[in-house]
Amino acid sequence: MFTTNRLEVNLVIGGPPCQGFSVAGKRDHKDPRNRLFYEFVRVVSEIRPWYVVMENVPGILTIQNGDVKKAIIEAFESIGYPNISVAILKFSICYLFFKGSDQTNLSHQTHSI
Repeated sequence: MFTTNRLEVNLVIGGPPCQGFSVAGKRDHKDPRNRLFYEFVRVVSEIRPWYVVMENVPGILTIQNGDVKKAIIEAFESIGYPNISVAILKFSICYLFFKGSDQTNLSHQTHSI
């Protein structure tokens, strides 16, 4: 496990670029930046925090008929994060991935996928 000054990292917050997913832009499913979420997953796999928050625009849920959403979930599941909560905010969405039991108590879930 990645440690900083011998302390365990419990939370990583970040996200890939949104330009290819955003309805405010070209929403180009061929934009090479759309695959950068895999780099975020790689970083998380090295740090191994308990919780991960990945922020992006709502368009990430629907681009390519939801295939990107499925790929993100599968990528996190493959590195040991089988539990997910999705919060849709006013202008963005947040995925919350966490290790451990699905009995972990999260505050109000706004959307299930």
